[in-house]
Amino acid sequence: MLASAWKIVSDSLNDLAIDGVTDKNIKNKLKSNSDIRERYLVIYDMVGDLVLMSQSRFAVLATTTRMFRCFLHSMPADSQVSPLFEIFQT
Repeated sequence: MLASAWKIVSDSLNDLAIDGVTDKNIKNKLKSNSDIRERYLVIYDMVGDLVLMSQSRFAVLATTTRMFRCFLHSMPADSQVSPLFEIFQT
């Protein structure tokens, strides 16, 4: 599912490039062309959703993998030590 969504993003960005959008003129194109602006915002929202989904999948992978589980334990709310630095305080 994620690969298909990234393919849609890639194709959409290629379509914008075909329509003449470049790094140099993107601001002017977004201001002047409502069609390009709408397509750009759809891509922007889609990439944001894809990043959130990927981060969630990575978080599950990291917390369920035995190798990383010892580093990712929960701490009491009143603790002043950052979990990252707790491993160095032995």
